[in-house]
Amino acid sequence: MVRYRAAPRRMSGRGGGGSVAEPRHAVVVGAGLAGLEAARRLARAGLRVTVLEREPRPGGRAAGIEILGVRIDPAGPALRLGDATLRGLLADLGEPALLEPWPVPGLAQLREGRLEPIRAASFGGVATIPGVKRYQAWRVPRLSRQLDRFLPLLDRRAPERAVRLDDRSVADFGRLYFGESVLERWIEPQLAGFTLLDARQTSRVTFLLQTGLGADGGGASLRGGLAALVERLAGDLATHVNVEVTAVEGGPSNGLRLAAEGPSGAGELAADAVVLATPARSALRIADPLLLPAERDFLRDVSYVPAVSLSVALRSDVRLPARRVLFPAVEGLPLAAVALSPLAGPSDEVGAIASVLPTAAFAARELATPTPELEKEVLAIAERIAPGLLGATVFTQLTRWREAMPRFDVGAYRAIARFRRLQAELRAAGRRLYFAGDFLVSPSVEGALASGARAADQLLADLAR
Repeated sequence: MVRYRAAPRRMSGRGGGGSVAEPRHAVVVGAGLAGLEAARRLARAGLRVTVLEREPRPGGRAAGIEILGVRIDPAGPALRLGDATLRGLLADLGEPALLEPWPVPGLAQLREGRLEPIRAASFGGVATIPGVKRYQAWRVPRLSRQLDRFLPLLDRRAPERAVRLDDRSVADFGRLYFGESVLERWIEPQLAGFTLLDARQTSRVTFLLQTGLGADGGGASLRGGLAALVERLAGDLATHVNVEVTAVEGGPSNGLRLAAEGPSGAGELAADAVVLATPARSALRIADPLLLPAERDFLRDVSYVPAVSLSVALRSDVRLPARRVLFPAVEGLPLAAVALSPLAGPSDEVGAIASVLPTAAFAARELATPTPELEKEVLAIAERIAPGLLGATVFTQLTRWREAMPRFDVGAYRAIARFRRLQAELRAAGRRLYFAGDFLVSPSVEGALASGARAADQLLADLAR
């Protein structure tokens, strides 16, 4: 049986009979992007950090898959040049150039069966999207005034600051301010294609936080993919996989004690502080002995949309029309996006990976469908907008997530604000339990990283008191 235990906090000095303090010990539960970013920041600050991950590999939804020597990112993540936390992470790693802007055209949209390139990072570009009515396109600059007015509230690391805007759905907001054609051809496809969320339920705060306009609004790719970034981060940390944390409870000297089950059996681990970087329901289960009723209610109410992704390895002679293709619902196809990525590593046969992402509604209906049937169905849908796709395919890989993206329905940011206020009170009272995850910020890679950064900063500030 393995016993996971923290070392004593003090040790004898080499000189006289004095002693020196050992680094404080922090345990991060969950090795997804939020957990790895939290752990990286804590380790950089001098803490002793242990990362525990229940899956065989770190990364969560960002974990890559290798097939025939080709590495793929099944989630087809959407990144922007303005993702500040991601850019800061890459700068700290000495690799700022890994974030590459999409070439032109980087974004396209389906319009009456044809793929049309669009320039959605500027107001002028939005106005020229095929299908947007001219008299409604003239309203698009209203968004600039909205963003300028609410800019102090739109904090991507602390989205609950925009709680006063959490009163309309994206659909109601778009229809009221811009008109039906702008909603159908720009707002809804952007939201679904980048987050899988439904504009009819999602809070307008999510859209305002995610809107990519101006110099930092363009799409971007990560050279080597998210999987390579995950490997780099996990390799620099004390990361233990196949270890499931079953409970976190109070420990001696105001510390915490974790119960865990690993390959060698059950064990315990003591820590000065714990960051739970897991989906909300997992955090609820693990931390239940320490939680107040209001915390339990918040975590229980967090919901997610499911997702299905079909990764299609394309021959090296296939030309990519764009890096991401969006599908307005009015086109009648159950697709949210197709993400196209040049191959991260050398391959004689494969030139690119296409991640075909059906809508969340399609995924919810088809989650239980056997893999061969579901793969065939998704390929048939993709073939309708890219004739000849089957003939250009080297191999395919189907991936499913029951909990893919957190939902941010109207009222979600009010709930986050209440949860954050309660966390601040408990931290002030001495509790050293922290939460990280995209469900606290936004449904994106940047949201996951920003939540991990915030949890780490709060932990360090508390330990410094």
